[in-house]
Parts: sequence; C-alpha cells; structure tokens
Amino acid sequence: MTGRETKPPLGTTAQVGLIKELYASFNSSDRDRIHQHYHPDVEYVNAPKGIHLRSLEELQAQWRDHAGKVGIKLTPLQVFPIPGGVFSRVREVLTTPNGEVFFDGLVGHAYQLEGEQIRRCDILEPDAYVAGDVGEKSIAE
Repeated sequence: MTGRETKPPLGTTAQVGLIKELYASFNSSDRDRIHQHYHPDVEYVNAPKGIHLRSLEELQAQWRDHAGKVGIKLTPLQVFPIPGGVFSRVREVLTTPNGEVFFDGLVGHAYQLEGEQIRRCDILEPDAYVAGDVGEKSIAE
C-alpha cells in the first residue's frame, strides 16, 4: 500500500449529454422524463441551504412542495466532465407565483452518475470547478 488515493475517472461525453438533457426536461416541466434521470436512491445535497435528501421519493416531495410557490429556470452555461462525474455552471432564476424574480444568479451542480442515472447531485459554488482545470478535487467529498 502506498497510501495514495486513486482519482476517480473523468465523466464521459455521454454523461455530459445526459446532464444537458436533464436541464431541457426540467425547463419543459417534463416530470416523467426528469424522474427517469435520477436513481431511486439518489443523494441530493444542497449544503448552502442545509438540505440533504436521500432518495428520489424525498426529492419528488421537495419538488411537490415548491410547485406553485417557486418558479425555477435553469440555464446551463457550461457542462463538462470532472473526476467522478459531471459539473455544470448554471444560471438559476427563481420567481414568485406572480413572476417576480427573487433570485437570479449562478450556481454549480456536481453530478455522480451510475449508468445513465444520477446517483448524487451536489449544489456548489459556480466556480467549484473550472472547465479544463479539474485539479485534484472529487465530488464525493
């Protein structure tokens, strides 16, 4: 044993495509298609808001709770492979039911995939990873 950790492989071009597909499904409110993207035991971690969900069922419950209360539009600005998955830098616009914008800013989404399904999603700072400079970080931390 050398004591050195093995870096996870970079995400694939196909995984990048799946994440881009996810945003298109999300913005078109195609809930059935969105749910197909997630593993039943998905972990969803939004550390800035203190949210840690551990299943698709819990994630769906959160979405139902937001329905009609918050409008969400996600525009991926960059989507690229990182060690262990895919990272996207996203413009997120949140609106009230009256259409008033109460948040318009950048966030980062780090995804780990199992096959063609999202196994984990972490909400991070938008500059947590930079395309072409993935460094030594792992999204599994």
